[in-house]
Amino acid sequence: MESETKEIQQDDITIDGAVLKAIQQIEDATRTLELEFQDEQLSPEVKIAMSHSLTNSMKHLRYMNGVIQKSVGEKMKSDGNKMAVVALPTGVQVSVEQVNKSTRKDVDREALVMAVNKIANENKHRVNTDTGELVDIHESRNRLYNKCFRMEPRWTELKAIGIDDDEFCVKSWDTTVKITQGGSL
Repeated sequence: MESETKEIQQDDITIDGAVLKAIQQIEDATRTLELEFQDEQLSPEVKIAMSHSLTNSMKHLRYMNGVIQKSVGEKMKSDGNKMAVVALPTGVQVSVEQVNKSTRKDVDREALVMAVNKIANENKHRVNTDTGELVDIHESRNRLYNKCFRMEPRWTELKAIGIDDDEFCVKSWDTTVKITQGGSL
């Protein structure tokens, strides 16, 4: 993918043209469904059938979109491009930016909680911001738990209090892209 604007045509008699035509048909179908769904006369059974079909389709589309973005991101990385502008057949230009996203797995949750417990003992984390007084360790821990954890660890918050995520999980990086719509041609 070149870094300057690249145009792609939907009427190409190639695999690219066929794929673009199919994607346009999917987009048209979703617009039609959106209009039909607003029709109050649709029965609950039809709405349920639509929802079921859309749920399955979205799962496949999300998977395909992830594979496509990863493929484009890896191609841009191998070509040394961080950003490109692409003119779509609809006349819309999009900027495509290579981004890296991290994935953490095999998190040692117990060790991570222990690290937060240790840090909660430090005076700088025990200060009540309203009164300036030191709170007990349990309150400090609870405050840090709420700040640093949801159902999963809050990695940015943990890093902010001095915890290195690499000590508690195996982290991998995937190259993908972020697509932002620009103006029309």
